Amino acid sequence: MQHDNLPSLRLLLLCALAAPTMVSAKVDNAITVLETTKVITKKAITLSGVRNIALENSPGSASVISEEKIAVGHFMSSADALSALPGVRAMAEFGRGLRPNIGIRGVNPNRSRNVLVLADGIPVQPAVYGDPSMYYNVSIESVEQIEVMKGATSVIYGPNTSAGVINYKMRRPPQEAQARITETIRQGGFAVTELSLGNTWNGVGAQISYLNKSGHTLRENTDTEVNELNMRLLVPTANDGEISMRMNYYRELSQTPGGISLAEFNKDPNKSERSHDNFNGRRGSFDLRYQQPINSDWSIDTLAYMNFFERNWSIAKGSDLSGATSNSHYLREFFVAGLEPRIRWKNWLAGVKIHHEQQANVVRKGSAIDSRTGTTSDEADLSTNALAAYLETNLTLSEQLTVTPGIRYESLTQMRNGALKKGKSHETYDAKDTNVFTWGVSGLFKANDIVNVYAGVHKAFQPPTFKEAVDPTSGVANDIDAETSINYEIGMRVNTDSQLHAELTLFQTNFDNQIAKDAGIVKNIGETRQSGVELSVSAPWNNWLFDANATLLDTEILTGNNRGNQLVMAPEQTYNAGMQYQTILNNDLESYVRLEGQYIGTQFTDTANTVTESANGYNGMLPSYTVLNLKGEIKHGDWKVFAGINNLLDKHYRVRRQGFFGGIIPGATRSVYVGASLTF
Repeated sequence: MQHDNLPSLRLLLLCALAAPTMVSAKVDNAITVLETTKVITKKAITLSGVRNIALENSPGSASVISEEKIAVGHFMSSADALSALPGVRAMAEFGRGLRPNIGIRGVNPNRSRNVLVLADGIPVQPAVYGDPSMYYNVSIESVEQIEVMKGATSVIYGPNTSAGVINYKMRRPPQEAQARITETIRQGGFAVTELSLGNTWNGVGAQISYLNKSGHTLRENTDTEVNELNMRLLVPTANDGEISMRMNYYRELSQTPGGISLAEFNKDPNKSERSHDNFNGRRGSFDLRYQQPINSDWSIDTLAYMNFFERNWSIAKGSDLSGATSNSHYLREFFVAGLEPRIRWKNWLAGVKIHHEQQANVVRKGSAIDSRTGTTSDEADLSTNALAAYLETNLTLSEQLTVTPGIRYESLTQMRNGALKKGKSHETYDAKDTNVFTWGVSGLFKANDIVNVYAGVHKAFQPPTFKEAVDPTSGVANDIDAETSINYEIGMRVNTDSQLHAELTLFQTNFDNQIAKDAGIVKNIGETRQSGVELSVSAPWNNWLFDANATLLDTEILTGNNRGNQLVMAPEQTYNAGMQYQTILNNDLESYVRLEGQYIGTQFTDTANTVTESANGYNGMLPSYTVLNLKGEIKHGDWKVFAGINNLLDKHYRVRRQGFFGGIIPGATRSVYVGASLTF
């Protein structure tokens, strides 16, 4: 992958986009005089999922990253946006945001296995029942709003809702003809180009967008080429109904720089000793949704979806320093299809989901370090057929108190056919049936126009998985049993006329047989407990916006040899804070500047809670760290220019450890980005 000319070409495009704004600013000396005060206000936010209710009326804890915040945030990926929310631990792998690692309330964020990730209600994980690991991430450029629901959500969503549900609300076509081009260049030579075109005619909306990410970051061996195409069509029907169609195609070719030893990290965290590891990904999806009110009491909502995902990962058998001469190829193909009709009658909601997954997993051994073919050593096919049904209602017990109970039934059959398993040349066949009821009840008490109190308890479920379909790179044949959990929370939120928002939540999750990654191996670790407090405050004042949140976490393994130890990748303390100044300058130039910071406490990387860091970087505690970011934007009409510095103080820190890829996965060092956007 060669991109030598792309940064310079994109820089010219960036200058062209920014020129009209800069000329206008120069003519009127716009940046010197403050003419108009822009008071920061908040728009009403709605959770667009199945419940479709105002955020302040949610019967459980929830957070929303609004369209406005995404527009001015200029995030590298959704992981960067999510990481600032209370209770959420989100990391972008290798600094490019292509494969997110998201955890909520103390569950291991590795590959986002332990949360349910949706896009407009559709599972994003390639196989949410058979292999929930995320090797593809929804591009932040195509997202309108991000919703995180951590309360009693297991009834209407599932599976994998012990920690919570993340739903990406995808962009809709504009109401008027609109074209947009945005160019962002990040230090090191990583460039992002976004093009979109949309319009609405007589209620029929259409939009097409193209996204390209290419180049490399400051870290070695991060060459990247991503191309993504999105298309969406909205057709109105009678009585304010709607038919929505969405198509997506994604293609990725990238290097994976892996981990480094302790000595290498101390010398240069941007170093990489894995120049021969390459990821080749391809994804396509299509979904259709029909929403139709029948009368004031009845409505139907039907969702149909299908997608395929192909992931070929070539990994050298050792680092460059080890003199590796061969490699392995981990080839996976996924196909998913589903149908989910729902019906609503007054305060009752009932739904059924029919879901099918197919997975093919092949491991080949290459005779050369850059070979793309080899001898097949493992081969397995896994299919899952799942049926879920749920029922929920809202009971208004008084003008102030609403109770929301519900129940869900999950039934699935998983089948595995292993043509080559543990060196055997004959086929092996396994099947497993799982049937489980989950339930939830939550309540919302409106004390007055300012204060709401909520509480809830729910049972959640994560299905069993066959090892060959989970992590073939570990080389360990160890099937994973299902896990269930009981989740409790109680909280209070405050919203005032002055736009002050504050929320406090106490939570506890009890797992019976938690699925977690321990020292690089996915397994059941037994009974565990996760307790904690989440606190968030947001306060605008004239031109200023102050926001902060804190998550205090206490985790414990309750059974087994590591009883009494803390869970993996579960920092006891996480703090986020931001300060933003926003105003309107003369010549109608809108501007803002924001300083934000994050503190992550120490984290263990194995259930043995090993403290001492090994020389190869595979084991040991992750030290705490603080990272500051600075960003700003100037907007004039349809033009805007923006810039920022991530990791302002150039803090060198460890994100996680990965023995299979060579040790310490370093966080991104200080980097500068600039960009411009034009809408016409």
